[in-house]
Amino acid sequence: NLKIRWPEVKKVISNANNGDGIEGYEIVFTGIVDFSRLGVPQKRERLIIIGVRKDLVKKDLMLLWSLRSKIEKVLSGKKRLFHKYPLTPIEVFEGAPLDKLDDRYKEIMKKWEGVWEEVGTERARTWKQRVWDKLTFNIIDDYLMINNVKQIDKRELEEALKQHEAILKELGYYNNPVYTLKLPDTTTEPPREDTAVVERMKRIPPDENHEFVRGTKWEVEGKGISLVYRRIHPLKPSYTIVAYGGGGTHGYHYDRDRATVTLREKARLQTFPDDFLFYGRKTEIRAQIGEAVPPLAARRIAEVLAEVLETLT
Repeated sequence: NLKIRWPEVKKVISNANNGDGIEGYEIVFTGIVDFSRLGVPQKRERLIIIGVRKDLVKKDLMLLWSLRSKIEKVLSGKKRLFHKYPLTPIEVFEGAPLDKLDDRYKEIMKKWEGVWEEVGTERARTWKQRVWDKLTFNIIDDYLMINNVKQIDKRELEEALKQHEAILKELGYYNNPVYTLKLPDTTTEPPREDTAVVERMKRIPPDENHEFVRGTKWEVEGKGISLVYRRIHPLKPSYTIVAYGGGGTHGYHYDRDRATVTLREKARLQTFPDDFLFYGRKTEIRAQIGEAVPPLAARRIAEVLAEVLETLT
């Protein structure tokens, strides 16, 4: 039992030496970990603190630095290529890596042609110039541009796509599109949606939010919150899936013919296996999904902890 409270946590975070901070423990890692760097198709940052009992390291500085280096390599995402080539929503929803989804990507994005004319605002016209006009509609080229991959090595890209396929297989999503699932926990059921929300979302393209329709008949008050009526993008990690919230915070699909994502789609963005069934009302299931540490991230943390324990024993 660490018997640790928030004041001690703040002390650990502010300790530049990553050493003392919790009585009886050596801190071997403290930092904000972006789980998208570990293969989670979602931008989700969480504080992770890892300590080792002092009696297990016995002031062995070489051992301490070795442990810190090992953990840092894994949790920074440097052991694989997801830090540069992140897994995407379209891959976990379709159950296939990017290089097998070119036609599907074109179909999805072409639906947004002319949305700037429908909305008719300066922001919409600016979006056309800033985003739409730069698209090639080749899934790989657009993926590299959207994720700001500047230096492209063909072999590295091929290896990254292999890692994407491997992670889809590890998660059980490979060749198993989410829309083909019919699960008994109701998570695959389409959400009930207000007509006004559906019409609003038809005018908000991927990675845009309620601000896109400000000044139009589809306008809604967002109170400065960026995730309100924000669509996920097919080719970049989703914004953080939240557990609670009112209208406009439920998460929205990149396909123009869709509005709110299903609970199972949220679960895939969190990397829950499809055979993990949830229980409770829909609001309770939403909270269970949104409050969770993504299982894939938990697995990667557990794997490196197992390596640490093996080293110590």
